[in-house]
Amino acid sequence: MDNVGIVVESLDESIAFFEEIGSKLEGQATIDKNNLHHIGT
Repeated sequence: MDNVGIVVESLDESIAFFEEIGSKLEGQATIDKNNLHHIGT
């Protein structure tokens, strides 16, 4: 997978879950609501 966007209640718990099943976190970013229109373009 290149990029995945998901909505979760707990980011830390979600990261731990995916690491437990063998995924590796390669990056993390916070997106400001004023810049949402740039995603996917």
